[in-house]
Amino acid sequence: MRALSLWIACFVGWVEPTRAVAFTVKPSAGGETSDSSGPGAKGAEAPDPEAALVQLNEYLESHGEDVEALLQRSRVLSSLGRYVEAEQDLLRCVDLSPDEPALQLVLGILYHQWGQYQKARQCFDNSAVISADDGLLLNFLGNLELSAGRLRSARHYFDRARTVLPGSPVPRMSLAMLEWRLGHGVKAVRQLRELCHDFPDFAQGKLGLAEVLLGLNCPDLACNHLRELVQLSGEEYQELRAQAFRLLGWIYDAAETLEPAIACFEGAILEGDTPLPIFDDLALLYEKVGREEDAIGLLRLAIQLDGRAVDRLHLSRIFERLGRHDEALGQLRDAFEGGARDPAVLGALCRLEERAGNPSLAQDAFAELLRAGEQYPGLASHVDFLVTVAERSLSSKLTGVASTQRGERSLQSLEAAAARAEEHDRARIEAAVKAAGLPPRSP
Repeated sequence: MRALSLWIACFVGWVEPTRAVAFTVKPSAGGETSDSSGPGAKGAEAPDPEAALVQLNEYLESHGEDVEALLQRSRVLSSLGRYVEAEQDLLRCVDLSPDEPALQLVLGILYHQWGQYQKARQCFDNSAVISADDGLLLNFLGNLELSAGRLRSARHYFDRARTVLPGSPVPRMSLAMLEWRLGHGVKAVRQLRELCHDFPDFAQGKLGLAEVLLGLNCPDLACNHLRELVQLSGEEYQELRAQAFRLLGWIYDAAETLEPAIACFEGAILEGDTPLPIFDDLALLYEKVGREEDAIGLLRLAIQLDGRAVDRLHLSRIFERLGRHDEALGQLRDAFEGGARDPAVLGALCRLEERAGNPSLAQDAFAELLRAGEQYPGLASHVDFLVTVAERSLSSKLTGVASTQRGERSLQSLEAAAARAEEHDRARIEAAVKAAGLPPRSP
């Protein structure tokens, strides 16, 4: 039977693929691909999931029974949220390799990612590879359940893992983090401190302790552990260093110590930590210290990596503030053409099109905003939705009783929202109203 770790690595990327894994599909921030016979051969790196999918589709047209290629395509499809197609590929793998019990486990992992927890648990229970002596796998399944909020089931797996691995820090840490999720912060801290004392070289324990201390509003204590982690040397600690840099960046940012925060976020990115919220946070910090061009470059990189509408909106606002109006409008148009229907994007697009002398395009954006509000009722309470509706409906550009009534209702909703909002949100509403040129909120 094929090694279980390689089957699962092929799907969820637990370990670095070897020659036994036919394909290497890595994110654009990753390293070199491994030598292989599939579409990732000769050092070619798939720059993004869509490009990887193209490679895999082409290969599978002539190698349709290659189980490892099907596994990799299923992994890519699941990363894109295309779970039905991913399921079809995995079921095809099961048909092609009916005697490989690890595939049943991989199918369960897919169902868990999909949110079909009953099917996932059935696959886990039916999988012959989940044995009483496989502690790391039991711990992994516990973390899957923990991520889904299934805390009782998570404890079941963690307890089994600790029984199998009594001398390992891994299940002990998982149980401590479970206590944190249950709201038992003091107990979690105590368990993590004991873990760090018993296993001083287990760096993951220090990171977990720092996260809990930060959650308990003890940033100074958290910083002590995080500073130790960023000093660790060796490639095996790269991911931990990146996470520690990121947490330190958030701590310094919250304390308004901007330059250290910038240095930490830059350190996280240099260590290969590229979740997009880091780009957002760092771009905002660049703006605060007057480094707009650095912010622009960073947001362009974020757009290249993911193409998120929120990054285009952020970039548009910077361009608008710098007087680069055509570039600001271009970013919003790109977001709209890419399918963005966020009220903040549509509201900004409506205003900039009007300002650029394109009333028909502004009206198109406004009409799309209203359609989005009808389709998704939750948007109707969004600040940007309300501001845009009030501004457009009460302006001289739109006339009629129905339009005026709609604008007044929107303005009343803004007033009500501001009255019950927290101070930060209330200030945001009032700033949005002022930016839109609407009358001040009634006292």
